[in-house]
Amino acid sequence: LPGASALQAVKPGRASRRLADAVTVALRDARDSSDDRDWIRAVYRDYLSELSVSKSGLFPALGEWPAREDEFLAAWFNDSSAHPGVILSAGARAGGALVARPPAFPRRTADYRMAEFFVIDSARRRGVGAGAAALLFSRFSGEWEVVEDEYNRAALGFWRRVIGRQFEKLVARPLSLICPSHGPLWDEPAAIVERYRDWIFAKPKNH
Repeated sequence: LPGASALQAVKPGRASRRLADAVTVALRDARDSSDDRDWIRAVYRDYLSELSVSKSGLFPALGEWPAREDEFLAAWFNDSSAHPGVILSAGARAGGALVARPPAFPRRTADYRMAEFFVIDSARRRGVGAGAAALLFSRFSGEWEVVEDEYNRAALGFWRRVIGRQFEKLVARPLSLICPSHGPLWDEPAAIVERYRDWIFAKPKNH
């Protein structure tokens, strides 16, 4: 993605293993390469198949793919306001991310939405997804909306960890005043910080 830089992601573990487990994560704008677009098209059906297992009704069954392939991929390649990207791990394609702009009508509640995000199975549990998410949050500065399927426990856990790290970086700075986009100003931010911490780190539950 334009302006995004690479970073080195490290898999959690003992200090002696950290250097060996480190991988370089980068993002690349998929609109600039037909090969990247073809790769996303090729792996996207497997991504949808994995999501459809939850049977939440939010994701189509794989059998619908042949007739609706263009419809499923329209948001990736036909929306001029979206930012489709390929996640790279040590230079190799390892996943994809689609950053969208929420509609302005009736009222835009966030600047950016993590519309789609996936890492292929062989690149998981190595810090690749967390590294890519951190790059996206850094590249697209503003208010974010991350949409999750409440039945996908792996996704809930992943995004809570990722957003939790971003949150702790933010509140590590001295805070004297919280100025929300609407409502009153908070001159004693500790209570608000703790409330957000509870929301982020509360154990997810399936209904």
